[in-house]
Amino acid sequence: MFSDPICAFNGQAYNKFANADLVGDGSQELIGWRTDAVDIYAFDELSNAMELIRSLVGHQAQTPFSADLTNDGRDELILRTWGEAIQVWDPTTGNTAPLITIGTNPLYLASTIRPADVDQDGWIDLVQLADSAGSNNGFIVWKNLGGLAFQRLPFVPLTPGIEDFILEDTDGDGMTEVHFERNTFLLRAEFLPGVNFSAIDTLLIVPAGITSFAFVDIGMDGLRDLLVLQGDNRLSVASGTADPLVFSTLETVLSLDT
Repeated sequence: MFSDPICAFNGQAYNKFANADLVGDGSQELIGWRTDAVDIYAFDELSNAMELIRSLVGHQAQTPFSADLTNDGRDELILRTWGEAIQVWDPTTGNTAPLITIGTNPLYLASTIRPADVDQDGWIDLVQLADSAGSNNGFIVWKNLGGLAFQRLPFVPLTPGIEDFILEDTDGDGMTEVHFERNTFLLRAEFLPGVNFSAIDTLLIVPAGITSFAFVDIGMDGLRDLLVLQGDNRLSVASGTADPLVFSTLETVLSLDT
């Protein structure tokens, strides 16, 4: 969770920024989130400045993101409230329209949410890291039925202690994999038809711990490399191979210690 403000803008202290074309006009809106609100800015050509167009109060700071949930070429903003509801702002409804609540989780904490077309039906679903036993131990898939209607599928347990996750089809078989970190392990499991999981594969063991990770084709060779920020502030790379489950030994490319 982003708890410490990192940037002051327009008289507010923000924890993080992102950008997205929410309006669908080809320009990017600036999304800034702070401890208890999300603010959306658009560039005003008349004033030559960023203007606040919407402030959404009462939303957690770590989860806002955007995705085209309606397949209309425009992104919607997905957030969660302190009351554990997942809500969507559709900019086409106007800057003062109520948010659309797509679901609540009375039995599970609404943890990190990420978009992916899990069932490969052409609609972006929402995948939520959930907690049913005192530790993040599985996922809930919110199936996109179209028109901002979602169906919550049953909780699918995976393994306790999941820290963060990335959804990506890294082996090109058309099925989404969930890549996640747990302690010093970087692991992977594939979503299967019917929304279940394959066996868990170990991709890397990082003794210093994993702060964050990403898949990037650093070598420009068509292979997915792993970029890992280790717990000791070293930025390292593990080169991808023809086997999506096999990576080279981590090599440090930068130390972020000051």
